[in-house]
Amino acid sequence: IVETSTTRVAFAGGVDDVVIQGLIIEKYAIPAQMGAIGEQHPGSGLKVTSSEVRLNHGTGIKVGSSGQVIGNYVHDNGDLGIENDNASGALIENNEIMANNWAGFSVGWAAGGIKSANAQNETVKGNYIHDNLGDGLWCDGNCSGGLYEGNIIINNAHNGIAHEISHSWRIRNNVIIANGFGTATQAMHGAGIIANESDNIEIYSNFLANNYRGIVLNMSPRNDCTIDRQPFTCDLSNDFIHDNTVVQGTGLAAALYQNVNTDDYYTQKDNRFVNDRYCLGKSMPGQVYWWRNGYRSHADWTRHGQDSSGSTSCPGVF
Repeated sequence: IVETSTTRVAFAGGVDDVVIQGLIIEKYAIPAQMGAIGEQHPGSGLKVTSSEVRLNHGTGIKVGSSGQVIGNYVHDNGDLGIENDNASGALIENNEIMANNWAGFSVGWAAGGIKSANAQNETVKGNYIHDNLGDGLWCDGNCSGGLYEGNIIINNAHNGIAHEISHSWRIRNNVIIANGFGTATQAMHGAGIIANESDNIEIYSNFLANNYRGIVLNMSPRNDCTIDRQPFTCDLSNDFIHDNTVVQGTGLAAALYQNVNTDDYYTQKDNRFVNDRYCLGKSMPGQVYWWRNGYRSHADWTRHGQDSSGSTSCPGVF
């Protein structure tokens, strides 16, 4: 049986304060980075609740400013489950988002569970995000003022949570397990949580277990932003990672990685790990941290001022 669709969109954008509730939205021929609900430019105040959105070619739901996506089952869409671009005040809460990107779009472009860009004051909380071919949760490009809280993020092929070329954000109380094993990883990707070229990020009170890599701060050269160009800057600075638990049976537990021609990101940018707990497998090698362009032991990690108040004591974990 071969099915094809020529109908582009279920609900196009441009109208404000639309409420969609209790529907099944499926098999629309929406292009990538556009939503079967919301199309390319969703109206403000769009609210999608208690619906199932599945088997669409591009993104399932695209939400705009003051939009709400609450209590939906968003799965098996060709590109992304949910997308939020150029919008302020969106809420994405208590959804199950799974098995998206069946069409095989590039995970470095836009694919997986949720992707936002230029999103201001976005809240993503209480979602179950799993088994997506790409990132579980990703904000890319000039995102600021948002919160990721209380999400369960499991078995996504690329990063669990990625915050890229963006600004102030809180990432707290999430459970992040077994992400990063399904795609070829570049640089320090395949992490439970990664902050790429982003500033003023606070990552705390999360539980991470057996991701390809644990928590990563990454500064790499880019041609799409600069350190000093406003408002679109990309600088790894003042990132505060604290009070997380990282369970790592193999691989890298934590990293501050930079490959730009300066040492500032290790010494002057106020990027710091404080009071984190690392539960490391007995078969782990001695060097499971990355600092100053090399693998380091826990003693080296703390000697350089990272997690001096942290712990590797985890009775009953391994």
